Amino acid sequence: MRIINICISNPYIEGFAYQENILTDYFLDEGLETTIIGANVVPSYINSKKIKPGIYSDNGKKIIRINCLRITTEFIIPFKLYKQLKHERPDIVFHHNLNCTSLIICTIYKIFNPGIILLVDNHADNINCSKNKLWKFVYAGILVRFSGKFASLFVRKFYGVTYSRCDYLHETYGIRKSKIDFLPIGADIKAAGSIIENTFELRNKHKIPTEAFVYVSGGKMGKDKGTDNLVKVINEIQVPHIHVVLVLFGSFNDKETEKLAAESKNVIYLGWCDHKTSLSILKLADVAVWPVHHTTLIEDAISVNTPLLIRKTRTTEHLIEGNGIYLDSTDYNELFTKTCSFLDKNPKEYFIDGCNNMREKIDYNSLARKVISDCK
Repeated sequence: MRIINICISNPYIEGFAYQENILTDYFLDEGLETTIIGANVVPSYINSKKIKPGIYSDNGKKIIRINCLRITTEFIIPFKLYKQLKHERPDIVFHHNLNCTSLIICTIYKIFNPGIILLVDNHADNINCSKNKLWKFVYAGILVRFSGKFASLFVRKFYGVTYSRCDYLHETYGIRKSKIDFLPIGADIKAAGSIIENTFELRNKHKIPTEAFVYVSGGKMGKDKGTDNLVKVINEIQVPHIHVVLVLFGSFNDKETEKLAAESKNVIYLGWCDHKTSLSILKLADVAVWPVHHTTLIEDAISVNTPLLIRKTRTTEHLIEGNGIYLDSTDYNELFTKTCSFLDKNPKEYFIDGCNNMREKIDYNSLARKVISDCK
C-alpha cells in the first residue's frame, strides 16, 4: 500500500524527532510505500525559513516540498497539493493536524477518489493553541471547525495524540466521538536501541558524576514549566552519603530560571541536543522529571526505560503504569516530597517491570500497525 502523509500545518523537518518523522519511519518499516508532502515554509526556530520546493529523500521516504503561503504558524495555504495527490495516487492519505485549507483539499480528493482511506490526527489542545481569543474563535472555532465537520463525512478516523487532544477534537472542532480514536505519541524503540553504552559509560561521556543520583529534565525550560521549582528542590535536598545532581538540556524560556540553574552547584546544563544525544542523557539518569506540562521527551524517557516523575493531567494520564510516580499538583512541597521519595530505592530496578510494559505499550511499531489495521 502507498501512504501519503500531509505535513503542512504540522511540519516535516528532516532530522527532528517529531511524530511525523518517526511514525512515518515505522510505516516504512511495516512495508508501506511512504511519501511526505510537506510545506516549503518551516517554523521560525529553524535556521532556514524556506526550503526549495522539489523532491527529496529522507531515510528511504520520498519528500515532496510544495509552495505554501503562511498566514500564521497554524494557518498555511498550500499550492498544487491536489495535483500532487493526483500524481502520487495514494491508497491512504494521513493528514497530520487539522489545517482548514489542506484538509479541505484532501477531502475533495477523497470525494473524487472514494477508494482511498483518509485519516487525520490532532496535536492541538487548550495548552498549545493560540492564546489570542479572537484568533482562536475565528480560526479554531469557525475555520477549522467547519473544515473538520465537512471532512468528518469522509474521514475514517480522527486520532488524538493525547486524551486532551481527543477531547479537543470533540469540544472545539465538533467531531463526533464515534469518529475519534486515541493514537498516542510513541516511544522510538529503534533509536533507543542504537544507544549501546551503559549508564556508567554514558555518564563518563557527558561528564556526569558516575556515583551520583541523577535527575534529568529538558526541552523548553522555565517558570511556566516548573523548572525553577525543580532546581530549588534539588538545591534543598540534603541526604547523607548521596550526591544528588540535576542534569538539564534544552533551552530556557526566561532569564531568571537560567540564572538559577547556572548558580546551582547541583545542576549540570548540557545545552540543546539532537535526538540521539537527548536519548543518551535520558538513559544515564535515575529519574526523569517534568513538574508541569507534557513534552515528547517523556515518551523518549520511556523508550530508554527511565522512571518518571510527571504531573497527572489529561495529557499525561496514560503514561505512568508502574513506571514512575505522578504529581497531583504544581505545589512545591509535593514536588519536594515526591522527588525525595526516589532516593531510598534504585529506581531503575524498582520500576523495571512497569518501564518495560509502558515501553512496549507505546512502541511506534505497535502504533504503525494500529493505523494499518484501521485501514483494513
